[in-house]
Amino acid sequence: MLFVVVGVAGILVVSYLALDYVFTQYKHTNRSRGVLLAEALVCLLLAVFLAVGLPGLPWYFSGALGLAAGLLAYSALAVITVETWRRMAPAEERSGDFGSLQHRMQSLQEEYEDVVREINELNRRKKALEREHDEELFRQRKLENDVHRWQGGGGMERIRSLRVEDWTRELSDLSESQLEATCRRLEERAEEEAPDKEEALRIRACLTELELIRRGMREPNRELAEIKRALDEAEGRKGALAAEIHELDRDLRAWNRGQEEDPEEKVELK
Repeated sequence: MLFVVVGVAGILVVSYLALDYVFTQYKHTNRSRGVLLAEALVCLLLAVFLAVGLPGLPWYFSGALGLAAGLLAYSALAVITVETWRRMAPAEERSGDFGSLQHRMQSLQEEYEDVVREINELNRRKKALEREHDEELFRQRKLENDVHRWQGGGGMERIRSLRVEDWTRELSDLSESQLEATCRRLEERAEEEAPDKEEALRIRACLTELELIRRGMREPNRELAEIKRALDEAEGRKGALAAEIHELDRDLRAWNRGQEEDPEEKVELK
């Protein structure tokens, strides 16, 4: 008799601990409560069946044994149920919020790398155009200096300035192909003329080349402005992406710290 009482008491203690774990360590939903209630009804039927089916024992004794067996069965079944849910929960969470964060981080990093490649390509094009632009500017300055020296030489500054104005006006009406042909013709004539006329012809050739350079620089300057505008936009996107990546990385680190600090955090049984 004493053995039975001790056994029943042990079952009650174990059942209490098991059910306390089940109902205090988890966040229950209507679905989980319904499942646990159904299990309780099944175990209650089992307890009744055992109490009725034990022959040769007083009714209160068989009822106590049946109730203890049903309670023990329910405790074990409830623990198995919530543990199964707990093992499933991390996988669901990884594929849920945490998985979404990781997927978003990967997408942002790929987009960031694309923007960096775009910026590198734009900078490469910008430097190439600037080198070409610098070469043209250097040539332009040299030709302008030659023209200015010729204008101020020989005490004929006023007359030569007027000539430069006239020649420049004539060149403005020519097409690029005509300018190129004119430049070649003037250089050829300069080689055949006397020194006094040769210098004037070479200055006219300089003015022709200057007109060609100025026209040729219009499109590179336009393209350079477009590249600079595209660079500004790309740098803006890069900064915004970097800020979003930093914020998302902070969220991921916080999630990981939370897992390390409270690995036994209550799992919601959905």
